[in-house]
Amino acid sequence: MSKETFTKQQLDDWESFESVRRDGLFNMLDPRARMAAGLDKEEHLFCIKHYSALKAAAEAKKAGEPK
Repeated sequence: MSKETFTKQQLDDWESFESVRRDGLFNMLDPRARMAAGLDKEEHLFCIKHYSALKAAAEAKKAGEPK
């Protein structure tokens, strides 16, 4: 597993991206998905390119937070 480090903003962007993806209304390559997530083109493409690593980082962060 990769040990990439992401900023809080990148993880927040991924959460927005993931929320739109879970809704299932758009193909995530569709510009409407980007707009629905409130991301600019670079942020959106970053989420696509680093999806798996961002997901792992978000899950690890969530697991480390107190319940």
